[in-house]
Amino acid sequence: MRFQYKLVIIFWVTLSSYTFGYNPDVAMYNNYEGLIDNKYKITLSILPMKNGTLTGDYVYDKIGKKIKLSGNWNDQHIQINELYKSSISAKFISSDFNDNSGVIVGYWHNLKTNSKLAFKLRHISSTSAINKKRYSSTLSDEQIESFANDIKNAVIHQDYNWLSNNLRYPIQIKNLDIHIKNKVEFINNAKLIITNELISNLKPARTFFLFCNSDGISLSNGEIWFSEIEGNEQKLKILKIGSATPVW
Repeated sequence: MRFQYKLVIIFWVTLSSYTFGYNPDVAMYNNYEGLIDNKYKITLSILPMKNGTLTGDYVYDKIGKKIKLSGNWNDQHIQINELYKSSISAKFISSDFNDNSGVIVGYWHNLKTNSKLAFKLRHISSTSAINKKRYSSTLSDEQIESFANDIKNAVIHQDYNWLSNNLRYPIQIKNLDIHIKNKVEFINNAKLIITNELISNLKPARTFFLFCNSDGISLSNGEIWFSEIEGNEQKLKILKIGSATPVW
């Protein structure tokens, strides 16, 4: 069954430019995570622009589907709206913001039932944006996050063939002094790399709003790194996975 609704989400927050880690010369995605009613986990990502507008998405982590956000902000407040079809059905309203901790608290108000549920969000990271894109000047955010999801599924299901085809060689397992130069060598050593601990850590890892810097894109708190490789027919390649690191 498909549900159609219109939701307007509004955060009113007293804030400074520091709230978003805002730099007038560098556009930054600012990522928050937290709970509604102390049980519904959400992750929210916002890109504030110089002209006082913002864009972004948020996700109920259990569902994993992005919901588009837009809005306005200045030095005194922020308003974030999420619109669907016909009417306003709910609001997020902030009652407190802590500049030092990067925490936003408030309540979620369902206008239809008039119910109110507390929420709390914590700033977790910031990532620079390129023409409103999070990761790459040439690939879409959807392509990047789809590849991250493919990596996660391949690790969890121990799909060594897929992983071997999507690695950048050579790699090495430093603590065992093993150098891996090709797909066959990876498959032969895969059980040393794709450990139960790596699988367990990757299961709850999100594949959206990923951390990104000049080294590449991080998945599962840096247990996996991947990047766009110039001059390669397949642009995205895994650089590091578990205990296997690149050889430069």
